[in-house]
Amino acid sequence: KLFINLLLTRYKADLCGKLSGSSDKMKKLQSRLAEGGKVGGQKVDGSAAFPKSQDFFKTFIVISQNYALNKHLTDHLVTKIKKLDEQTRAWFTDSIDLDQSDLQEDFNWNTLSLQLLAKFLGLVW
Repeated sequence: KLFINLLLTRYKADLCGKLSGSSDKMKKLQSRLAEGGKVGGQKVDGSAAFPKSQDFFKTFIVISQNYALNKHLTDHLVTKIKKLDEQTRAWFTDSIDLDQSDLQEDFNWNTLSLQLLAKFLGLVW
């Protein structure tokens, strides 16, 4: 859960152009991964498919090469995707009292979150 929450938080910060208060810790982790980012003797490089902070999480998954971690992430990613999907569907089926602009903003964030989570589910699956 922590991994997914950090992923979504960093993604939202990237979208807003802001860094969270723990950016120093994140920078240290990113530099450690960049220095030791080798798998099978080959340097792991980021691709356009995983921009900004997403590359850190991708590199972490690739370097760890851990079946238990990937299984755990898969289970939590699927759970989070289902939860967001149900929430999004509920907005269209239930009568809710939200301002149209709030609804649009929440819908946009859910859609972006679903895309991001599906991308990482594809990586670990």
